Amino acid sequence: MPITMSWGAVTDTTPVFSNVTDEVVSETQVRISWNVLPGAQGEVRWGLVTGGPYDNATTRETDYLPFHSQVLNNPPQDSTVYYVVWGRGADGVEAVSDEGSFSVAAPVTDLPPLDDLDFVATGTLTVPGLLEVVAEPTFGTEVTRVNLVAGQGHRYSCPMPWNSDESLLYLDYPPGGSGSQRPLLDGQTLEVLVTNTGPFANFRWHPTDPNVGFGYANPNQMRRYSVTSAGFTLTNTYTLSQYSVFNYTGGQGRPDNSGRYHPFVFKKSNNDWGLGIWDAVSLTVEERVCGNSSAAIGTLIDCSYMSWDGNYTVGMFETDGAGNLQGTWAWQRGNLSGAGVKLSQNNSHADVGELPDGTQVMVMASQAANGSGNGQPVSGGYIGYYRLDTGAWTPLITSYPNAHVSTANIQVPDYAVISSFSTSGSQPGINEVFALRLSTGQVRRFAHSHKGTSDTSYAAQPQASASPSMTRVIWRSNWDNGAIGCFVAGEDVIRPAPQ
Repeated sequence: MPITMSWGAVTDTTPVFSNVTDEVVSETQVRISWNVLPGAQGEVRWGLVTGGPYDNATTRETDYLPFHSQVLNNPPQDSTVYYVVWGRGADGVEAVSDEGSFSVAAPVTDLPPLDDLDFVATGTLTVPGLLEVVAEPTFGTEVTRVNLVAGQGHRYSCPMPWNSDESLLYLDYPPGGSGSQRPLLDGQTLEVLVTNTGPFANFRWHPTDPNVGFGYANPNQMRRYSVTSAGFTLTNTYTLSQYSVFNYTGGQGRPDNSGRYHPFVFKKSNNDWGLGIWDAVSLTVEERVCGNSSAAIGTLIDCSYMSWDGNYTVGMFETDGAGNLQGTWAWQRGNLSGAGVKLSQNNSHADVGELPDGTQVMVMASQAANGSGNGQPVSGGYIGYYRLDTGAWTPLITSYPNAHVSTANIQVPDYAVISSFSTSGSQPGINEVFALRLSTGQVRRFAHSHKGTSDTSYAAQPQASASPSMTRVIWRSNWDNGAIGCFVAGEDVIRPAPQ
């Protein structure tokens, strides 16, 4: 009897790659991410010649995964790097992707310290019209006015005005009042998408997800929002019933760069007060009770921050001095009940940042020459940084008058944005917005804020803040004694844009 045999279709198990992307994270890191089916081991192979050879490779991931994300450390700068991703399935079949490429701009190394520069007077320039682009007369930077009504602008220097991919820009000021407009703008064209969106108390963009934000509601509720070009949608609420008063960030800080850890200040019904960290993944809190008082929380502690890496929280207390819970302190996450590290004797303008080696720091203005060992009034002083692990102080700019500090450029470590709100004197940097490199003290000057002398209110201070990639900057100003407006400096004024 004849025997009939049949076979099923042969299954092709060759790894197939999709969604291969490269992201220049900083001057020293590029992230390559990709999907692959079936799940496979993976590595990135790269070189400086198109088509190969690819003489360099990342560490191979040995698990058979459908998604990979690897970081290339210290790629060549000012050169085109060509790469492929490699994969091997569980059955041993290998494949490589099509070739991709990227380039990383070299850091600016020839900029002088501010102390070595000359004073530059503010040039005359008529305030721009809405979305009018003008050249700032002294530095030649293109500047655009973005506020729809007088007094409108971004919220303070520390929160991120742009979302993580810079597709959206939120003007969240003024923070209250009937009829106040808080428009959502296209982050690139600066055109209005939604005229009035809020208010959302202490809104903060998620550092990596461009369509997520956080805020809070009295008396004790964290909130999560979905954000698109059409506006804001409340998606989740988290009630922290152990607190009778709860203030997310205290109004100034922001979450860590992963978006997981969120700082807050609190009071309880028994008048215990302090600071804490809300974990957006485990939905738990860690707290430090600082004292017991019937006074309002805002008279006890000013604000709190998370470090870029999420390992520290910083608290700024309303009372200056050398004593416990005076000035500015840092605590390690997981040990908020520990002794902490004293940073400064005051709570002047500051923001958390990161050095090239990953060291977490607090960049502060109005400090004494020798840091926290000596009291310094907030009317002026040195600009520098404190290490969060040791409290060690490094001065960078001497005898500088009043200024705001921002490190909202979370994709670019080693930089801060400084904005002066002094209008008198002949020191370099007066009435300017400039970038400060923390590891060297070098600066890049790119605009005058054009702050006038007629309005001395806090709202008229520039409070400049950069986009995450540090290619744009926004500030407020009563432009040469006019109405308070909000202004954006053109692209690539602070550092070369990642390619």
